[in-house]
Amino acid sequence: MLSSGTSNFKWMAACWWWGWALKSKDENKISLSSQRILDLYAEEKTIGHQLREQTCPQPHDTFHRGAHAVIRKLAVESNNSEILAANNQWWVWRLALDHAGATPDGQVILPGCRGDGGPFTQIGDSVYRMFQGLPQQGPAKSEKWWKNKIYGGGAPSIMRELHGDGPWDARKVFDCEGPWMNLPKLRLPMDVDRDSNEFSAHLIGSPEDEPIISSVKVKFGRVGHHTITFEKNWEM
Repeated sequence: MLSSGTSNFKWMAACWWWGWALKSKDENKISLSSQRILDLYAEEKTIGHQLREQTCPQPHDTFHRGAHAVIRKLAVESNNSEILAANNQWWVWRLALDHAGATPDGQVILPGCRGDGGPFTQIGDSVYRMFQGLPQQGPAKSEKWWKNKIYGGGAPSIMRELHGDGPWDARKVFDCEGPWMNLPKLRLPMDVDRDSNEFSAHLIGSPEDEPIISSVKVKFGRVGHHTITFEKNWEM
């Protein structure tokens, strides 16, 4: 039962299981649930970041980042250094991916799996902008957005509570040694080509049951007004 379900379901289930176990103070439940989280982090290193849902856009990106933000908060509060170390690495890799596919104003636009809509993520944008110390844009400029349980009230608010509005020093916040921008293993390899005016990113693979945003090309414009083209399942 523990291995069934989509990638985001696996992470959310593991996160909530550990949270309830900590609340119960049952040492056996805490041990089992914390090991489940460590096993999933190890599985990502084998299969690839975010398992079968790498760099997915919203809403699935919301579920992934929400789980890892809550795991981070629980690890800090319970003083679990092993899970915090694994979570540190996850966030370093996630932010390195965001950096590879970000516009100068901090909008994250990446190809990815579970691509039912466009290659966008309000949650990812807001977290990445805090990391870089960039002004929030769009709905995130309003404090009301940060109180919305679906959007800013989840992962963005938890990360802001833990680390402030930014910029964040990756080496201090995530105990990162060496260059923080190293990319993680991906199930579908990604090529990125960028300069000061634009970037493009392409996944190497083939169509699957769930639609894949297989490439994006972004020409930078003024804040919030970039020219974006993308393809799904390797067709424009």
